[in-house]
Amino acid sequence: MIKKKAILWGIPIWIIITVAFSTFDAAADGFTSIGFPLHFYTYFEGKSASGSFIKHGVILTYFLIDVIALIAFILLVRITLLSRRKPI
Repeated sequence: MIKKKAILWGIPIWIIITVAFSTFDAAADGFTSIGFPLHFYTYFEGKSASGSFIKHGVILTYFLIDVIALIAFILLVRITLLSRRKPI
């Protein structure tokens, strides 16, 4: 039960954190970067000399690191929920 509750709390919180730390500036000659703690998706739109030096698209290594960080976050939520549980 605690495991399911940790997953149900952990994933939405992680999605909110990911959206909060992402940038969505591609529509205004900028970058769209999605991911937390590492940006696993980057998209560039517009004219820029520095745009060609940035990796575009999905970076699988960063995505896997983000998934590992998500699992660690869910485990942390689970430990927190287990420590707050009252004994019978």
